[in-house]
Amino acid sequence: MTAAALRNPKNWSSELDYILQLAKEPGMNTARLLSILQFYTWQKRFQGKKNELTLQMAESLSLRRYKNRLPIARIGVVAGFYSVIPSHMNNEMIIPAVMDEITDETDLVVELGCGWGRNLFALRNLLAHTRPNLKFAGGELSETGLQAARAISELDSEKSNISFHAFDYLAPSLEFAAGFKKVLFFTCHSIEQVKFVAEDLIQKMAGVAPGVDCIHCEPVGWQMNGDIERELEAGGTLKNNASMKVPIFGPVNDHFSAAIPVQMGWNRNLVSVIQRVAESGAIRVNWFDRSCGGETFYNPSTLISWSKA
Repeated sequence: MTAAALRNPKNWSSELDYILQLAKEPGMNTARLLSILQFYTWQKRFQGKKNELTLQMAESLSLRRYKNRLPIARIGVVAGFYSVIPSHMNNEMIIPAVMDEITDETDLVVELGCGWGRNLFALRNLLAHTRPNLKFAGGELSETGLQAARAISELDSEKSNISFHAFDYLAPSLEFAAGFKKVLFFTCHSIEQVKFVAEDLIQKMAGVAPGVDCIHCEPVGWQMNGDIERELEAGGTLKNNASMKVPIFGPVNDHFSAAIPVQMGWNRNLVSVIQRVAESGAIRVNWFDRSCGGETFYNPSTLISWSKA
């Protein structure tokens, strides 16, 4: 299978134009830019047929709407249940999860598949007062993502503790993380874009420094349900989840969560790869937090924590 068939590289060109425009505004800095972009992008969560259910929910609950006719709340996932959350909320668990894993010994925080660096800039801004010497690095496949990230980093040119590098999950090179004592890796819905990752990825991450920790925030909770993979291997198909019913305040349905990843060719094996590398003794799995949150109700995030053994 070709590399193109195994991954779905993101193109940030539509956001890049807006980011570059914002970066030219007088007095712009990363904190202000992140706040603006959060409110610029939230409306995208209502695009496409997959969000018809959210609009129907808003109608049935008589939710107030903004002037653009979008409701003030939408369906999301919280702690394994379909819930109603504010429309503008990112609802991602990755930033507090990463902050919780940083220790006094951590000297580098790396996001793989970082896009334009939203998570990294947010972490740096939050930690600047307590960990001013902590280094941050982002690895990204798309050139437009790297261009946008570097444009943002120039807004705070006096802060030289963040860098961005070309990175490909299918040919992982981590030289930019070499020379540190304890590295904390994280991913956020980027391995999602790679249909099959290799054990080589996790092994290289674990081998980059004497101490390594990692947090994955990926839509892979359904991979822990062996029935789904057995159904697919037997030639079964999953229903188009745009037509499926979501029980508001009910538990997350693994078949629902698997439908879009399977149809889109998104990741199918992160959980099994981590389990195999753990069985080899190279890493230890600290914990799983299954379907704990996520941007949208059809693609909930699962947190996985592992450390170098």
